[in-house]
This record gives sequence, structure tokens and C-alpha cells, in this order.
Amino acid sequence: QLACPLDLGCHSVVPRQAGYNGDVPADLDHLDLNHPQIKFRKMMLGRYLTKVVTSEYDGKFLEYIDWVGKIHTTKGGNSRINVDLVHMNALMGFVNDALVGIVNGLEGVPQEAKDKINRAFTKLLWIQNDFITRHYEADKVVAAPKPEQPKFGLSAVALAVVGIIVGVLVQKFALGM
Repeated sequence: QLACPLDLGCHSVVPRQAGYNGDVPADLDHLDLNHPQIKFRKMMLGRYLTKVVTSEYDGKFLEYIDWVGKIHTTKGGNSRINVDLVHMNALMGFVNDALVGIVNGLEGVPQEAKDKINRAFTKLLWIQNDFITRHYEADKVVAAPKPEQPKFGLSAVALAVVGIIVGVLVQKFALGM
């Protein structure tokens, strides 16, 4: 059986995934890590990871990561599959951790290069997470608009300070100054 405490998130792995033509489990009690559907999902995750680390980062790639976000909601793929956003976030955390582990395990690569690679992939996965989240946010009820902030109020000053801090950090760490 799958290790799913309190059935958290596991309900989304029971319905047939788009592209999978094998037997579908009746429920979670008939699903384990060796089930063909789970193997298929692992294969699809492997394809995603391959694409993330080998693609040209262009408009076509952005369309792909947008599609990845969409297919995990009822807007794409299987209308019965709607993975909760919290579980998609957990998956992105898992993927990030796996990539960091792989990069850190590379032999003969200087630590400084590993750090740059890990930072780059982490940023890429945050972008992926934004493309995921946008498909969930579109379903939320729009709240009443907030009162307009003054153009030069405290929030503008705070943003300016944050911008200066970010600029200093970029110069110090990325540019080696």
C-alpha cells in the first residue's frame, strides 16, 4: 500500500492519468508503489525532470511548464484529477530536494559550481511553482479591492529598501564583490 497518512493527497493518484491505458485501482486499498499506474506516474515525473534539465529555456519551455501546472487541475488532462495546491507544493519541494541531492553527489565538480547549479534549479522550480499556482488562483473568488495605497507611503519606502538590499546581496554573492 502507499504510505498516505490520513489519505492526504493520495486520492489524486487513483483516477486514470491522461496517457495511461492500464488497469486502474478501484481505491487506495488496491494501490501500492508497484502498481502499473504508479510506475507510469513515476515515469512521467522522470520525463518532466529530464525536460527541466535539458530544455532550452524559451517560450516553448514556458508553455510546457504552464501546461504542467494546468494538467494537475480540472482544467487540463483528466477532469477528475484535481491535485490540491498544497500537494503540488510538496511535490515541488520533493523535486527540488532530489535535484539538490543529485547535484551535490556529482564527483569532480567544484562546490562553487554545485552551489550555482542548485540555486539555478531552485529558481527554476519557483518559476514552475508560480505557473502551477496561477491555475489554482484563477478559481478563487475575487476579494473586494483594497483601498488604494498612497504613492509615496511607507510601502514604497519599504520596497525601495528591499530593492537596495537585494542589489547589495546580488553584487556580493553573485558577482563576488
